[in-house]
Amino acid sequence: MTVGLLIAITAPALAQVPPVGPHGEPAKAFALYAPKPDYPESIRKQHKGGAGVFELHVDIETGLISSVSTRQSTGLSLLDRTCKAAFLRWRFKPHVVSRVRIPVSFTQTGTAQRVKDM
Repeated sequence: MTVGLLIAITAPALAQVPPVGPHGEPAKAFALYAPKPDYPESIRKQHKGGAGVFELHVDIETGLISSVSTRQSTGLSLLDRTCKAAFLRWRFKPHVVSRVRIPVSFTQTGTAQRVKDM
């Protein structure tokens, strides 16, 4: 069985965050580095998953992530921790975005990892 991680980055989830580009481009257009969170093997073996929403606080001057807050937990603390660890490594173009909300869903779909555009 192949296990997949679906990270859905959608416009409705970012609706409360103002558009970041001069022409209303989504935040993903300004991401320089955006690694996906790991789906820990211990959780996959238990056939567990979850969905949550995380907010990245971006240093506007550097584009580095200053902190990540959990807006909605995935329901599993290990998944929340792996999301936060991955999102802390994200990088954006400087002087463009100050915060970004990212919905995440961990599922066992039998497909490869996918990322949906905002």
